[in-house]
Amino acid sequence: MRKGSSLSKIISESDVQVAPRKSLREDTADALRELILLEKLAPGTSVPERDLAEAMGISRTPMREAMRMLESEGLIEYSRTRRPYIANPTFSVIRQNLLVLGTLEALAGELACTDASDKDLENIASLNSFMQENSDNADALTFFKVDMNFHRAIVEAS
Repeated sequence: MRKGSSLSKIISESDVQVAPRKSLREDTADALRELILLEKLAPGTSVPERDLAEAMGISRTPMREAMRMLESEGLIEYSRTRRPYIANPTFSVIRQNLLVLGTLEALAGELACTDASDKDLENIASLNSFMQENSDNADALTFFKVDMNFHRAIVEAS
């Protein structure tokens, strides 16, 4: 057995949690995503890359990369002149996206039922309990983040 694979096994079988660090691009995308989903940046709003990068205290490169990530998620669109703006999808587009998302999440749930470890299941149950216990009193952003982590945990367990 290779030394690297034995170390991987030791770490995976232990309770040690090593969270991967996010890049500036990912942190920026997370911040923008929150602003969009909490409607601090309304649909149709122009997103001037230079001004936004300056306001966030970062260079334009990670801002541009973050905006590309959000474009792939359908949260940012570009005009014909390549000016970014917050997406304003039609009801039909939202409906189609939710159908696809629901199908993918159902598959992830089925796979998680057969492939999830006890640790995965404990994490999923813990997130679910938090949401049930705090659905009436958690602020919208906290609840949204926990809900996203819940769905992510199911997908990762699959």
